[in-house]
Amino acid sequence: MNFFEHQEHARRRTTTLVVLFGLAVVLIVAAIYFVAMAVWNFYAVNQVQRQIAQHSADVQPTWWNLDVLLVVLAATLVIVGSASLMKISSLSAGGCQVAAWLGGRVVHPDTQNAAERRLMNVVEEMSIAAGVPVPQVFVMDFEQGINAFAAGYSPDDAAVAVTSGCLHGLTRDELQGVIAHEFSHILNGDMRLNIRLIGILYGILVIGMLGFGMVRAAAYGGGGRRGKGNPVPIIVIGLALAVIGYIGVFFGRLIKCAVSRQREFLADASAVQFTRNPGGIAGALRKIGGLTAGSRIESPAAEEASHMFFGNALRGGLFFGSLLSTHPPLEERIRRVDPTFDGEFPRFVIQPGVSAADRIETGAISFEAGAAALPAARPAAARFTLNPDHVVGYVGAPTDAHLSHGAALIADIPDTLRSAAREPFGAVALIYALLLDRDDEARQAQLAALTAHADASLVAEARRLVAATSALDARARLPLVDMAAAAMRELTKEQAEELIANVRRLIEADRRVTMFEFALRTTIQRHMGPVLGRPARRTIQFYSTTGVIPDCVVLLSALAHAGQPVVDDAARAFAAGMSRLRTSRGTPPTLLPRSACTFEAMERSLDRLAVAAPAVQKHVIDACAHCVAVDGAVTVLEAELLRAMAHTMGCPLPPFLESAAPS
Repeated sequence: MNFFEHQEHARRRTTTLVVLFGLAVVLIVAAIYFVAMAVWNFYAVNQVQRQIAQHSADVQPTWWNLDVLLVVLAATLVIVGSASLMKISSLSAGGCQVAAWLGGRVVHPDTQNAAERRLMNVVEEMSIAAGVPVPQVFVMDFEQGINAFAAGYSPDDAAVAVTSGCLHGLTRDELQGVIAHEFSHILNGDMRLNIRLIGILYGILVIGMLGFGMVRAAAYGGGGRRGKGNPVPIIVIGLALAVIGYIGVFFGRLIKCAVSRQREFLADASAVQFTRNPGGIAGALRKIGGLTAGSRIESPAAEEASHMFFGNALRGGLFFGSLLSTHPPLEERIRRVDPTFDGEFPRFVIQPGVSAADRIETGAISFEAGAAALPAARPAAARFTLNPDHVVGYVGAPTDAHLSHGAALIADIPDTLRSAAREPFGAVALIYALLLDRDDEARQAQLAALTAHADASLVAEARRLVAATSALDARARLPLVDMAAAAMRELTKEQAEELIANVRRLIEADRRVTMFEFALRTTIQRHMGPVLGRPARRTIQFYSTTGVIPDCVVLLSALAHAGQPVVDDAARAFAAGMSRLRTSRGTPPTLLPRSACTFEAMERSLDRLAVAAPAVQKHVIDACAHCVAVDGAVTVLEAELLRAMAHTMGCPLPPFLESAAPS
């Protein structure tokens, strides 16, 4: 499956989830109704019999009472629905909130700890290779099992967390395989489904929690002790609800099993495709099998979030054992990536204080192996061959060539800029430096505008970095911004708003907007969305290209003018793009004048396309690719602008490499 098929598949899994959830609620309502009627029959019938005993009447119990059924149904729907919505709302901030809830500690991008630095290096390489911002990284310090997860609603608010056992017990290749597995979940839309699943399952589990609460309240603080009532009915109902809660756990496992198992196989396969190293992920799985702690998670929230993890997070199967496990058996997962596996799990022990990172490398990783795979540097205006028919296949499908490219690209970035990108103050100054014009007069106008609104120390740091940013390879400029994403997420909302405002001032100070400036501003606004509290959850509003044709006209016109300075050539590029869209009959749209392709118009169009169905986005990206590559070649800046537009729509494009063909 390609990226867009994965997205549609995720939507269908959501439908399956809703159906299973509805079935679970129906069965819970039936169970509660049965308990309620049993209690009612026991007490109500006995009371009636006592009242009419002198008449020797025999009162038969009844199991049908519409009023009781409606009360049970309404109460269950309110409790389960409210609990689910509250849980989803509590995790609405995205991946960082989920990671913190599960006991994760933030790893700062500029960490100097050897094991954490190695982890950050792996995550940064994969982010650049996949064309997504570097996610926030967390470590679960008190979890000794080998495990990991990715959480969030989109790549822009994603977080990746690993356990202490994963951090210290795996070699770099094994860690890379685990992180590649989690990046598959980031790219394929699995994270959003995971958070919805947490909310839905919590709604089911809350029935059991309510039952335990009723038992405790009746037993230790009930009115029976003070002669104000009999607590036995409450205790009976509470115990029954607790039992029903365990039934809810069973159905929760069933739902997670139905949703999770197959996508774990897909994520394993994607990890092998990404790294071209089946031994990495297979080695990590073998170590789980040989480790006493395995992949268990001790957090109290493990039951609710078990479907999110790389390995089985729970101690043992419930009811039917491994039949309802959220993950396939280790042996089967390993054999799918390594058919030579002999079924043995050698005993493995993580030695306290001696990590795989300490044994293999210290400090920053060496990139010599990846550097050879990086194509020779091209000047910013260089054009390179691009087959537009392949672009859709690139979306969300990075390869080992992209991984080598990402590693080498990071290695080629000067230490000064790498260090700046890994801490918030430096990251903001870096953004300003990237926007400063090479023309001295234009730069002075920009600095004057920046000095009037930014802290003097930030302006000074931007001045210091500008020499290095001016010499930076054009291919590394937007990836460097993606590297800075993790550090920028540590900004406050006020600081993020100030950053976006100053970015706009720097762009407007020289009274012209370049392709790079638009792409950078679009990228920054995307990265700052979670900090600003913008919802990452999007409801699809357009299911065909018909409703977004005006937006496509804006984007294709902008791309055509950006790549073709001659109007006739721009019109030809525009027509090449429009020919890929299904337009209604009538007069075909024409190229908009350059003056109509404003920042605001493009942003509005991208916002609307972000809520289009995956199938629609697929056609739009295909049209944009044929527009910029009408002559079979694109510049680096055209390619980066196309990638920025695609990512704004929620479709991450890895860097364009002539040597990397889509799968």
